[in-house]
Amino acid sequence: MTSTARTWAFTPKNKIKRTVLHQQVGGGRQGGISPSAQSKNVLIFSDLKAGATHGYIMDGWKDDGLFHYTGEGQKGDQLFIKGNKAILNHAQDGRALRVFDGVRGTVTYMGEFELDASQPYYYAEAPETNNGPLRKVIVFRLRPVGTGATVQTSPASTHVVDVPIEASNTETFRIKASDVQREAERRESALVQRFIAFMKSQGITQAIRKKITPPGESSPLFCDIFFPEIGLLVEAKGTADRNAIRMAVGQLLDYRRHIPEAKRIAILIPNKIESDLLDFSMQCKAEIFFEDSGLDFHHLKVQI
Repeated sequence: MTSTARTWAFTPKNKIKRTVLHQQVGGGRQGGISPSAQSKNVLIFSDLKAGATHGYIMDGWKDDGLFHYTGEGQKGDQLFIKGNKAILNHAQDGRALRVFDGVRGTVTYMGEFELDASQPYYYAEAPETNNGPLRKVIVFRLRPVGTGATVQTSPASTHVVDVPIEASNTETFRIKASDVQREAERRESALVQRFIAFMKSQGITQAIRKKITPPGESSPLFCDIFFPEIGLLVEAKGTADRNAIRMAVGQLLDYRRHIPEAKRIAILIPNKIESDLLDFSMQCKAEIFFEDSGLDFHHLKVQI
């Protein structure tokens, strides 16, 4: 294959060392998007586990039959520059999008893709690298070209996996988030960390999150905390007002359907709850944990 030819020597599921791949077709050896000046290709590398560290939690096959891929840029709002611009303009530049599973070492070729014509991309929100603040990211919708591309569809049943507490994933990805929303999320995150420390002082040492992907959904759900030792599922809210409590109850009931090991549900709030809301929570069999000024937590149990 000459350096300028559009021909391609690989077929889907072929494995190759990334260093060797770049020797043959060009492109930078670092990063997830690698436009080649040596061939008419834009090389795209995706690794869900590695990408989650940098907030790239949207990547993967969705029920629309397309591969969703988060653009590059680990800090701040992503812009259509460099690799993102190369993907956006790949058709007019005469370049093929070549997607690989893996980002380093040996990678697996998934096939040739193109941007979906009707909706080439959308915006989402995800944290910056290393659990940073939320920012706007670009998510490309990539359509397989021909029949050779490796296509995977979302599972027909709910997919549930454990993720670390440190992964500051939000359940919804708004195009724009107000400063009030961002501040509420920061307060909730800090409240969660204090509560986990409190539970450790009580002998409950394991705390995880559950990532839940129901069938037909393009975005996963994330519970705030799950304590597997005691089967306790917790949803944290930055305020104890009616809207927050009602939302927390709904989220907990939704999560619990997909987590059979969840034996108890609880709402975590920063201050004491009003009596009517407490009655509502107890009717829904949701326990309450609230914090006092001494950074201790009080526990209101459901009366059986």
